Amino acid sequence: MQQRRFRGLGALVLALLPGLLAGCGPSAVGNAGEPALREDDRALSANEPYLVRDINTQGLGSRPEAVAVVNGTLFFIRGSGSGAGLWKSDGMEAGTVLVRSANGFSSARFLTDVGGTLFFYDGTNHALWKSDGTQEGTLSVKGNVPQVVATAAVNGRLFLLTSTSLWVSDGTEAGTVPIQGDAFTSARGLVAVNGTLYFSATTSAGVHLWKSDGTASGTAPLKLVSASALTTLELVPVNGTLFFLVNDSRLDDAVWRSDGTAEGTFPLQGELGGFASLVASNGRIFFSGLKDLWTSDGTKDGTVRVASPGDSISALVATPRGVVFSIWRDDTGEVLWKSDGTASGTAPVVDPCPATSFGEPYKLASTRSAAFFLVNCNPGSADDALWKSDGTESGTGRVKDDSPRILDNSSIEPSITADVNGTLFFWADDGVHGFEPWKSDGTTAGTVLVRDTVPARAGSDPQSLVSIGNTIFFTANDGSNGRRLWKSDGTIPGTVSLEASGASQLTAVNGRLFFIQDRVLLRSDGTDAGTVKLHTFPSSSTTGYPTYVSSLVDFGGTLFFTVWDDTHAELWKSDGTVDGTVRVKELFTGYSGEIGYPVVMNGTLYFIVGSGSKSLELWKSDGTAGGTARVKILLQKDASINGGSVRSMVAVNGKLFLLLQPLASNNLPLQLWRSDGTEAGTQSFPELFSRTKSPEALAGIDGTLFLVSGRGLELWKSDGTVEGTSLIRQLLSVSGNEYPTLGTMANVRGRLYLTLYAPARARWELWRSDGTVAGTGLVQPLQLGDQNNSNAYSLATFAEAGKRIFFIQDGGEGREPWALPLAPVECPLGLPAVEATGPDGARVDFPTFQRAGDVASSLPVSTSIASGSLFPMGTTQVTLTASDPAYPATTCTFSVTVQDTTAPDLKCPGTVTRTFPAEVKVDYQPATATDAVSTPVLEYSIPSGSTFPLGTTSVEVKATDTAGNKSSCAFNVVVQARPLGCGCGATSPSAALAWLLALIPLVARRRQLSSR
Repeated sequence: MQQRRFRGLGALVLALLPGLLAGCGPSAVGNAGEPALREDDRALSANEPYLVRDINTQGLGSRPEAVAVVNGTLFFIRGSGSGAGLWKSDGMEAGTVLVRSANGFSSARFLTDVGGTLFFYDGTNHALWKSDGTQEGTLSVKGNVPQVVATAAVNGRLFLLTSTSLWVSDGTEAGTVPIQGDAFTSARGLVAVNGTLYFSATTSAGVHLWKSDGTASGTAPLKLVSASALTTLELVPVNGTLFFLVNDSRLDDAVWRSDGTAEGTFPLQGELGGFASLVASNGRIFFSGLKDLWTSDGTKDGTVRVASPGDSISALVATPRGVVFSIWRDDTGEVLWKSDGTASGTAPVVDPCPATSFGEPYKLASTRSAAFFLVNCNPGSADDALWKSDGTESGTGRVKDDSPRILDNSSIEPSITADVNGTLFFWADDGVHGFEPWKSDGTTAGTVLVRDTVPARAGSDPQSLVSIGNTIFFTANDGSNGRRLWKSDGTIPGTVSLEASGASQLTAVNGRLFFIQDRVLLRSDGTDAGTVKLHTFPSSSTTGYPTYVSSLVDFGGTLFFTVWDDTHAELWKSDGTVDGTVRVKELFTGYSGEIGYPVVMNGTLYFIVGSGSKSLELWKSDGTAGGTARVKILLQKDASINGGSVRSMVAVNGKLFLLLQPLASNNLPLQLWRSDGTEAGTQSFPELFSRTKSPEALAGIDGTLFLVSGRGLELWKSDGTVEGTSLIRQLLSVSGNEYPTLGTMANVRGRLYLTLYAPARARWELWRSDGTVAGTGLVQPLQLGDQNNSNAYSLATFAEAGKRIFFIQDGGEGREPWALPLAPVECPLGLPAVEATGPDGARVDFPTFQRAGDVASSLPVSTSIASGSLFPMGTTQVTLTASDPAYPATTCTFSVTVQDTTAPDLKCPGTVTRTFPAEVKVDYQPATATDAVSTPVLEYSIPSGSTFPLGTTSVEVKATDTAGNKSSCAFNVVVQARPLGCGCGATSPSAALAWLLALIPLVARRRQLSSR
């Protein structure tokens, strides 16, 4: 009985325990990620790119835009490239540093010292800046300041002269305001004399000398100098008096003076000829006419002729004691003279080039101790020697025998030299570092490089790549001979220059090269002897408008090109001889119209004629005057558009396809047109335009039309019909404010090659497409050095010759010609990643390898890893080998990527239900997760065995595999409340225990009653 009673109590407790537990049904959510678009670098291997030749071995240099001295420190601006920004120098290498990079400003000029603070003007963004010589203290003062032409400092304020207004700044945005505007035009030459500003400006009456006290009411014309608007004034202040040289193209030059009053503004000397110059020295003014040297103290009586050697005077340079200048004589050539302003003190000093008749000095700069200038004994060369003179014979001579090539001050505005406490700072190129800051104290030992601020190579900047057979032609600058015509067979010995300079529009026709050299048509067989002039065109029309020779194209083995100006346009042709270079037809007269976009289709030449502001017309020609006619007017100016321009024109399968841009104030969309060469068959093609999502560029490759659309540069292909049009792939993934740029598209061995700028990788790239996904991908990154930006269209170019892709790259030598040898069999470029089937990866079958068109189908092809092999996780390089003696490369490489992007298969338990009067600990069955590659790790939002409250609680489960793929599901734990009595009302374990303890005495009493 006792045992039975104990079992009864235990059974009661056991019966109550299940009421403390609960559960729920499953609620699983799958979250398998999809494969991302891959853009891995896939480059050729044994045919890796190589430098063809380092043409320009000089340093890049740091050509400055402007310089100024503030409190004994030199400041200068570099406007572009590596190290662009504001620099300062104390004359030592360690003290020559970048103050602030050009982030926020560019084309900074007019550096001005205003009470110890440097001010400069950003001409690109039209903003005024100031600097205390630190990065933090270099700040923008004010934007929207009109284009500045001159600056000057007066009484702690900066004055800025624009062509039509005068501004003032106290260094604050609120204090930077215009003083006077719209009262004049063509203002220039701002100088300060005793606190008064002077400048020249034009009104309806002519050119005036103006003055200003810095207020609107105090800014007014002082004196009418010339009725001709072509007159210019060169202003030079000396000891409180303003002197100025008046240059009038209709009259002889004259020297004037002004004391700030109309009466005190008058000419001192006229009839100086057309080559006068004006300098100041020792409180006097010196000026020269064609054959006379003059000096003046500012009065008419004090204006005297110092010398009349009877020969040509030139190159007047101020020295501390007067001037030095050059006199040409038939018997001696150029001889250097000096003058202190007296007849007795005017005499020859030295013949700087005794072995030649040359030696005219070129002004560089003057310091407080000497004048520095350049002398060249070999005109046309860069052999400028640095000279100095203190105005005496003994103090005049060559500073440095092996002078570096100096950036001449005579051709650069504003000045790029500076006097820092008697030491001259200038920019020179020693043939190693490029143009960099130098300094000179007038001695050989004291003339040294300050610092190589841009330790990089200059490069030759190849342009206009054109292939003829196995030779590539281009233009390049070797740093010594300027831009010349070059040719290359891909080897160092075979990369040589021709004598032709200034070549442009290089065009291959029937195995010969044609090009334009300053409106002269030339033909070349690749040798200097075989380079001949065919025809010289006038430099301008009868109205002075330039003549353009353009649109050179091979039409049936004959060169066709166009000649046009503001009054007419003509079609010409040339068979490579002088007599065979003739006009085909005059297309129109009476207005300006460009001719361009020549395309040959089915034995007919098509081209665009017209003006962007009038109309665009499609023309065609069979090479004769009678067979040259207009096909159709495509766009014409009317009420809705202002004309138009052409983006692309290509021929595919006997049809022309054109992308046109109507011009209007409301940015009209592009238009796609199609033409069969007839007026009726030339129509807009909006269906294909819409199908390909508004393309922005076209290319025709062996019967396939390629179109590029959208921000991500979607590449489409088409047979010219809507039905035969499909998307190949999006070339780039873009986000945020990224905007890729499309460069060149061309046909190379039946493949589309194109260049594009990838903003996410901040570089230009060369891509290839055969019209398939696997055959579309990156071939080669293009490193363009300091020009590696989205605007470098002309550099992101290429051409194929001798089964090599020639392109431009900066591999540390500056931008130079590079080549990529091609293999007879192409490696796939756009292989999609393969999903792993197990921990060891996946088996991968290769696609069919594409052979070049001239390669036999029987050519053996092998791979370093066989097709169908098991590839491990990650990326594996596979080398393809195929040898053909006609191809310079025998191998290429491609990537096979095995990835795990499949989320684990996760299953949650069902609903767990427990009944209990209060919160209770609940154990539940674990979730299950399987994965083909790895063992997933499970995470629960509430672990099993936790205390769950009354009601329904959701438990979330996450499964993560080794690759980071995640799945999730959820289930419910339900705790149901039971009221007291029969244990159903228990709300917690403690309440249930209290109920049990109360129940025991009742059971015992019942036992006692039963025993009676």
